[in-house]
Amino acid sequence: MESELFGYEKGAFTGAEHTHVGLIESAQGGTLFLDEVTEMSPALQGKLLRFLQDGEVRRIGSTTVRQVQVRVVAATNRDIDAEVRAGRFRADLLYRFVVRLRVPPLRERKEDLPLLVHHFLQRSGHPHVRLSPEAMEYLMAYDWPGNVRELENTLQHALLMSSRDVILPEHLPEKLRPAPRLAGPPLLTPLERAERDQILQTLRATGWNRSQTARLLGIDRKTLRMKMRRYDLLRDPSGTAPGPASGSETATGQ
Repeated sequence: MESELFGYEKGAFTGAEHTHVGLIESAQGGTLFLDEVTEMSPALQGKLLRFLQDGEVRRIGSTTVRQVQVRVVAATNRDIDAEVRAGRFRADLLYRFVVRLRVPPLRERKEDLPLLVHHFLQRSGHPHVRLSPEAMEYLMAYDWPGNVRELENTLQHALLMSSRDVILPEHLPEKLRPAPRLAGPPLLTPLERAERDQILQTLRATGWNRSQTARLLGIDRKTLRMKMRRYDLLRDPSGTAPGPASGSETATGQ
């Protein structure tokens, strides 16, 4: 890694058959991006720190110091402050990075999902493919511990499983699809139980008409569908089928 960043002279070590200009020198006047910077060894962290302090590079096997002006951008998926406290990342190196930006995990910005889905489908050469509303609901309900990379992997899986231009829930990985329950709602917090009870009461009062229920609850139908799936309310938990309801959409439809 040191030889890649700082370069080396011919004959500096076994196999060094020619002079190699490192990435830092190659980025002269531009930007060097270091991904997963917390994976860097302590020794290499020290060398990077010296470069950030002095702007000087010395290739392996050389006594010549070269002045390089480069903007360095680094990224990590770890809690950088926790890494410093644990002694795995140098605090003095961290403080050489002047501006710190936090990109929220995907679970905190699910409103970006439709745009990201569109981007990945286009990039994979399938711009004509779309997700069904139900499949998008599954994506919206999932917490994405693997963030955007997991989303891309999920879409690749779905493309392989689907032979159509529409990705359906059954084309998604099983981890995104809730396991069937034998009986009863999922384990809920007191606040969630109260919300579930309110939705259930409103559904029964409107004869399971989703449009009227969403209007009375002050939410849109898409949000209502997602909450009904979350709270296992696609059917009346009493065991009776929802009664007839006016309007075009009922709980047992779609």
